[in-house]
Amino acid sequence: LPWFVVSFASYGESVDKEGESALSSEMFDFGENWRQFMDISEGYTQAHPFSLSHRFVMSRTQLISDLQLGDAGLSGLRFADLGCGSGLHSAAAHSLNASEILSVDVMEGSVNA
Repeated sequence: LPWFVVSFASYGESVDKEGESALSSEMFDFGENWRQFMDISEGYTQAHPFSLSHRFVMSRTQLISDLQLGDAGLSGLRFADLGCGSGLHSAAAHSLNASEILSVDVMEGSVNA
């Protein structure tokens, strides 16, 4: 099966004078941000915009809409989430029956999230 790449996060990528790609030293740590979000979201009801379940539903809805998925969802497709941050889109892809999921990030906080 071919990979279906639907998410790519840019971490302030730039090109140096030799033409080599370099990552900015000022990258935003989505994983650490997600950990802090989880700390404050525990007390919210499911319908509240800060609740984990609300964020999950929004991610899933976005994938369905952006990728124009039908009833089969991602069944039979492989999903690559490059620059996955918190992994929310990967979790949504799992709920949409992706056959295989690859989640990759360079930030330690994201990997630990």
